[in-house]
Amino acid sequence: MKTSWLFVCLLAAACASSTPSSTDTPAATADAAAPAKKPADPIIAIARLDVNSAQPRTATSVPMIVRVRVENRTEETVTVDRIDVSSAGIGPYTVSSTSQDFHHEVQVGHVSVFPVWVQATPSTESDTIGGQEGSMMMRASVYVTSPSRPQHRLSTVQKVETSLTR
Repeated sequence: MKTSWLFVCLLAAACASSTPSSTDTPAATADAAAPAKKPADPIIAIARLDVNSAQPRTATSVPMIVRVRVENRTEETVTVDRIDVSSAGIGPYTVSSTSQDFHHEVQVGHVSVFPVWVQATPSTESDTIGGQEGSMMMRASVYVTSPSRPQHRLSTVQKVETSLTR
């Protein structure tokens, strides 16, 4: 009994790892070669953090622009209704959760970058001038609507470099 069970397991493993034979149907081969279907949701990312470099070293709150990128690879126009951003973890700044409404359409195949203005609290752990260059973890939630789907949230958390602007 144990020998037959072992044989069945080995046979199943061999079948699962075998390559397709030349006797596969043309329809199956054509399906495998078909281009991948477009994603059902736009792709979102945090493009950049812009920090005003003219802040005094003792500033307790610094204006910052979080640029959120939305790339519409779907097959229909999407509307960006609202974007929420915040920092995640430890970094040169802490950004409390901030929301901004947009109600902006992103056409099929287009990319839009949305500036979200926030107030950031500088970290007190650095002694450099401004003390606030470096990377930090940011969270963005983008609320989108499309003709075929009601409003839904797309989220990302990623490491982003701060960029001092003049």
